[in-house]
Amino acid sequence: MAIILISVGIFVYSVILLVLGEKTARKEMIAARIHKSSIRIDDDDKSFEDIPFFDRIIKPVIDNIISSIATLVPISEKEKANLSLQLLHAGIKTRPVNYATMRLIVIVLCGISSIIMFAPNYYYSFVPVIFLGFVGMYFGYVIMRFSLSK
Repeated sequence: MAIILISVGIFVYSVILLVLGEKTARKEMIAARIHKSSIRIDDDDKSFEDIPFFDRIIKPVIDNIISSIATLVPISEKEKANLSLQLLHAGIKTRPVNYATMRLIVIVLCGISSIIMFAPNYYYSFVPVIFLGFVGMYFGYVIMRFSLSK
């Protein structure tokens, strides 16, 4: 019983330490970013209101989501070099890891949307629904392959 209490105590201490360390690091990062932005001189005359809504709001949110998921996507150096060459030829200006993440997101969303759209027609039978999911995932893969052949 004492071993369990000690291990639970160590676990709780570790979780608290991780949470507080993360918050402290985040506060330091925000303070550094505020300091950096306060000393930066804005050279262009474009005001904040002249930037389109997509570039101001939507694009940063999408970039943050993709960057956070990109940390979970494994990609080898060989595949990264090959993909960066393909992106260069296609004229797509993004990092290979981000593109691989976007490709994965599109494939999963196409699979899920095909299941949602067509599953009621098959009365939610297991085999046709799984098949529809794979068809949707293949469709997402094809969409992303054609985006590289611009």
